[in-house]
Amino acid sequence: MVEQTRQLIASAIYALGLAAEVDEPVDESSFDPELWAHVRGLVDAGDWGKVATQAAVFTEDKVRKWSNQDGAVVGKNMYAHALSNAGELRLGAQSNEWEGWRNLGMGFAQATSNVDRHHVQIRPDLKRYAVGVLGLASLLLTQMRHAHAELIEQRDSSAS
Repeated sequence: MVEQTRQLIASAIYALGLAAEVDEPVDESSFDPELWAHVRGLVDAGDWGKVATQAAVFTEDKVRKWSNQDGAVVGKNMYAHALSNAGELRLGAQSNEWEGWRNLGMGFAQATSNVDRHHVQIRPDLKRYAVGVLGLASLLLTQMRHAHAELIEQRDSSAS
């Protein structure tokens, strides 16, 4: 009985810790530097709904430019093309990895980009959600920059 009570108290303390909104600063070094520069003002202002939206928009714009696609192909289809097995931005060393990265890009477009560009999110965990979207966008950009540094540098310099 005492042990069971102790476990319940420990569980309640843990649950309260998870539920508490801890206002920790966002560590800019954790994100793609160019993406961070794009959303920094929104983060500083605490405009978390716009952080998620702008992370999605910025990432899609970069992938479109880096994969040399025009604006006619957007969202899921744009990521599907850019990250396909024959795509210039293909990620991974073998087909199951290519497919995983491609699905991640397509899922990013479908699950976050669509929602955040078409609906104003009002939720109690908006900061946590926005930082998660920012993290996923940063992961995609970071992996592309790592795998295709020369191509991306060339495309970025020709776009300037």
